[in-house]
Amino acid sequence: MPKKWGFRVFENNKKNFVNKNLIKIAINLFSKIDEKDELVFVCLGCQGFIFDKLAVLVADLLKHTYNIPYYVYGGSNANITKSNLKVYLEMIKQKHSGHKIVVVDSALSTSENVGLVKVYGCGTVAGGAFDSNGDVVGDYSIIGIVGSKDSLLTRLLLTDRNFIDDMAKTIAGGINEFVKLRKYFQVVI
Repeated sequence: MPKKWGFRVFENNKKNFVNKNLIKIAINLFSKIDEKDELVFVCLGCQGFIFDKLAVLVADLLKHTYNIPYYVYGGSNANITKSNLKVYLEMIKQKHSGHKIVVVDSALSTSENVGLVKVYGCGTVAGGAFDSNGDVVGDYSIIGIVGSKDSLLTRLLLTDRNFIDDMAKTIAGGINEFVKLRKYFQVVI
């Protein structure tokens, strides 16, 4: 099992801490992803449910705010969920043969892990909160822990929109910093 890495998104000095987190995400992605890898970002989620909206927001930020020079699938106009994931993956494999897939998704965990962002050098199980026996998707993954599996219904109903928005901004900002680092090192090397 690849080593996992994570950090808590929010602390007292929110502005400085979030800025540090952007760099943490960027450096961690940079350390896991080979500089020769061609990348595609696949953001899993559904905008109809606040606890599943994290990656939808990340996709919109990557496309419209940061305009990163990579293909980004998912977002508010094209939700990618477990029900249509297979179609998207087949299309991505045809259109982007040989590209590595970076999956962005939300997850549930224990209450002490809520607020963590984890970056993995491997894919993730889509819909793993409800079906942990699914297929692994992607080559790398960025997972935001948005809620607790403990008393699931209560936690999901109480998920704060601002919390999800802030986490999405942090993840998208970190990916943007990664893109800048990657571009810089391609020029230097």
